[in-house]
Amino acid sequence: MKPALTVGILTAAPSGARAFRSGGRYRRLARHGLQENVFVYAVLPEWIDVDRRTYQAVPLFLDGDPKRVTLSAFDVIYNRLPTPELEAKHRQLLAELSVLTGGAVFNPRFIDKWTQYVRFAPLRPRLHLPHTERLTAPEDVQRWIGGPFYVKPVSGRMGDGVAFVREDGGTFWVVGTKTRRRYADAGALAQALFQEARRRPMLLQRAVRRVFLEGAAVDLRVLVQKRSGGRFRLTGIGARVGRPGAPTTHVPRGGRIAPVRPLLETLFSPAEAARIVERTRFQALIAAEALDRTFALRLGELSFDFALAEDGEPWLLEANAKPMAFDETAIERRWRSAFFDTVRHFAAAGRAHRPGGGPRGPGGGGPRASAGSGRRPNGAEADAAARGDGRPPEGPVKTVPPGEARP
Repeated sequence: MKPALTVGILTAAPSGARAFRSGGRYRRLARHGLQENVFVYAVLPEWIDVDRRTYQAVPLFLDGDPKRVTLSAFDVIYNRLPTPELEAKHRQLLAELSVLTGGAVFNPRFIDKWTQYVRFAPLRPRLHLPHTERLTAPEDVQRWIGGPFYVKPVSGRMGDGVAFVREDGGTFWVVGTKTRRRYADAGALAQALFQEARRRPMLLQRAVRRVFLEGAAVDLRVLVQKRSGGRFRLTGIGARVGRPGAPTTHVPRGGRIAPVRPLLETLFSPAEAARIVERTRFQALIAAEALDRTFALRLGELSFDFALAEDGEPWLLEANAKPMAFDETAIERRWRSAFFDTVRHFAAAGRAHRPGGGPRGPGGGGPRASAGSGRRPNGAEADAAARGDGRPPEGPVKTVPPGEARP
């Protein structure tokens, strides 16, 4: 039998929300974990006493409404704090947990779209990447006029705040998920978008010449997970079809799921459909390895959104370091199975780097972790732990003028 391990799913509730809104998903995960001899618990930040090295946690593998129990250690912490704001609030705690587990905290943090672009840009041309810039002045918008583009929040999720900008006979349209705005000239457009960026950091991203299905854009959503040996492997690919005219294909924004192969074979030949799947897999894996190196090999899973171009090439739009559940039940089943491979990888790495070393006892009841001198990480160390490697994005970014970047 495989050695017993304990996993703490770290989560918290945004203001006014209920903690552990994905409880059903993680209870299914925990029940699967019993087959793997892995015991999965839910833990909130306020239940952790770092000084005493104790954790109160809810055993998700038990039926009914289990009460909290007290543990002295976790082998692995699975970071599912649901928002960047909550991660910032608990930055010090994440750093302390990283020390106590020997770095076995995955995934370390949300990764904003600009950080992603900085890391992905050197991978071109192997990775198809739409040209992207930060919106910092009205002149930035003026330079992009001449072709369609998107405006995106640096830290948005699930299509929130994304708008498509196009020109029609000298008039400019900004089409959001629920809004449609018209501007009479480029100056008015530039000022409006700049004012929005002053309230919330925004990016400009050149539009891909997409393939359409009955007027709706088609995207591919990809999930990869780290397996034994620390390498990423493909878990699954799902297809998303947006509403006609909508700027995104996200299901919460009106998109719908579609079976990948039948959809692709509707748009392309069977041979071309197979090539698209393989190209998407290849690009997702090289992007995952690049981001993982940035964050000190502490990413355990990633999802990617790819736009599908007219010629069948997948173009990477963004990555998500905390993937949401997939609507495809087959992909969710594979995620649950692969999750425990990921856990065992991080548990083994954590044992090698944990203060005091040595394995935990079965069920997490082994020796209490010792942080050496007992000193808490200082602010700089907490920043480093939260980033993964302690380094901010480095430049320069290899870019091309927006007028030359249209796929």
